[in-house]
Amino acid sequence: LSLPDALPILDAGPDQTICEGTGVTISGSGAVSFIWDNGVTDGVAFIPATTTTYTVTGTDVNGCQNTDQVIVTVNVADTSVTQSGNTLSANATSAAYQWIDCSNNQPIAGETSQNFTPTTTGSYSVQVTQSGCTDTSGCYNITIVSIGENAFGSQLKVYPNPAPGEFTIEIQLPEMQEV
Repeated sequence: LSLPDALPILDAGPDQTICEGTGVTISGSGAVSFIWDNGVTDGVAFIPATTTTYTVTGTDVNGCQNTDQVIVTVNVADTSVTQSGNTLSANATSAAYQWIDCSNNQPIAGETSQNFTPTTTGSYSVQVTQSGCTDTSGCYNITIVSIGENAFGSQLKVYPNPAPGEFTIEIQLPEMQEV
């Protein structure tokens, strides 16, 4: 009487969570050779695009095979932004925000709210930290339209100021005297 060869006790390793664009290495153990699906090579780093379950087939010295799986979860920080007039709003929820001046790629001191209304014309982005991952949006151009104080006193009125696009100008001309 001969007993069948036992299947190898294969282990694909622990499930992993990474940020989008981050490399990960998965390796099998419990066999002598390993073949992964989805184009993965055992023990070689790769960058997964989305959350995926990877299956490895391991073969032992007797030619017996077994499989195991590992899930690689890819977290993505939502860097989408909505613009309404001169106000930029990060769409990510349950996140931390840092608004950035794109002209020098520097954070703007104190601007850590989900919404940002710049006071000067420029290009702005937001750095979002969400689910342990940090990413930065594209830059959004904001043009501030306003008119400085007038030198005509009460004879010239411009409103509203600042204006989102349209404004009204009223001029009170002095009365003309006939000669």
